[in-house]
Amino acid sequence: MKTPIMSDSKPETIGSKVIDQTADTLGSQINISIFLGLLILTVFVMPSIGFGDRNERWYSSIVFSILIGAGTAIAWRRKRLFLFSALIGFLTLSVRWLDLLVPSRSWELSSELAALIALLMISWILLLQIFRSTGPTTVVSIQGAIAVYLLFGLAWANAYLIVMQLNAHSFQSRVRSACPHHLRQSGTTTAM
Repeated sequence: MKTPIMSDSKPETIGSKVIDQTADTLGSQINISIFLGLLILTVFVMPSIGFGDRNERWYSSIVFSILIGAGTAIAWRRKRLFLFSALIGFLTLSVRWLDLLVPSRSWELSSELAALIALLMISWILLLQIFRSTGPTTVVSIQGAIAVYLLFGLAWANAYLIVMQLNAHSFQSRVRSACPHHLRQSGTTTAM
């Protein structure tokens, strides 16, 4: 039997099995917890109390920059994944800030598309982090799963915005409403 290698950056070898402990390091756990906290604070809490109402575009760009940085930091221990996510994050933030500084329809569409790609990338990083560990379910893995669930919601919202920008009439219905107020306006009455 081989002696286990105890190091923060290398996998542990026990017998013939190689066990990667980076998903369970304290730094990784803190990054996921901080990311989930930032996600809840900046996307749900602060807008609900009116923070960023006056300058919504600036607020959303600043918040998105913070979330990209925190999401990329989750992959810190995996060098290739970190470099790939840092590159995607840098390109996304560049397009996002260019849209803010030089507003145009094409930059706005590019910004939303880049944001969608970045949100899916961070979700992928979190899913790799969560499902990589073979141990029991921990609080951190549950926090990561909640963050992925929220990121899927944000990605869906970005996809919705992209479709709206490509075709403004894509979510309109030709079916008339059956609510009593609408029926009264059209002259139709109902027996209640």
